[in-house]
Amino acid sequence: MRRCVVIAEFVKKTVLGYKEAPGGQSDPECTHVILTLDEYTDMGRKIARAKADADEVRVEAGKQLRKDREDMKKTVDELKQEVEALHQRAEYLDGLNRNLLRIARERANADRKLKPKKRHTGYVVVSSMEKMQRMNRDMVKLWETVLETPYSVEFTEEQVREQTKELTGSGEDETWVVSRIGIDASWDGEYEGLMAYPHWSMEEKKNWNIMLKRRLRANYKTGYWEVSFFHTKPLGIVPADMRAN
Repeated sequence: MRRCVVIAEFVKKTVLGYKEAPGGQSDPECTHVILTLDEYTDMGRKIARAKADADEVRVEAGKQLRKDREDMKKTVDELKQEVEALHQRAEYLDGLNRNLLRIARERANADRKLKPKKRHTGYVVVSSMEKMQRMNRDMVKLWETVLETPYSVEFTEEQVREQTKELTGSGEDETWVVSRIGIDASWDGEYEGLMAYPHWSMEEKKNWNIMLKRRLRANYKTGYWEVSFFHTKPLGIVPADMRAN
């Protein structure tokens, strides 16, 4: 194939025709470029080939983009199926766990002769004692209450700590277990932190019976975990069904 070397003429248009621009392409008076027919034809072929190459690249890019989208959709669909399967598995295990906990609570209630066996929370008051605690230079009167839980010492500390969150409920409308013994509010910390908490007024802190940080104790004599906590006022009248036998 004959290769055409482009030797263009840079000219300027005058009233008498075209005259060579002395400065070539950089001449400010240059207005036109003159090519031979072969040069023009060769340049046209190159432009057409470049356009064809660009079109081919666009077509291939479009194919790859569609393929990538299809692969991504497939991957997303597979992930959705996996998530749904995991969700169903989690629901199954959660239901199984709730069922096992219900059975464990009913057995614990029967073992301790708590009635009604199927509806009793399984929590009973073991003791409630007045205690003086030092806060800075002052002595503060608090109360320490011990509750026996429905969870045997076969449960781990982590499991019991999670389960005893139910003492203060898991929803806004849920009745707290400890509200039955006169607890009005819960503060997951020590007394000093409660006094510094700015979102409760001093009047509220004074009038409410506020439950402080909970602590666990495994009582291997009885075979059940206990949870103890300090609170700011004495308990109310403990219902008969929540008194330890």
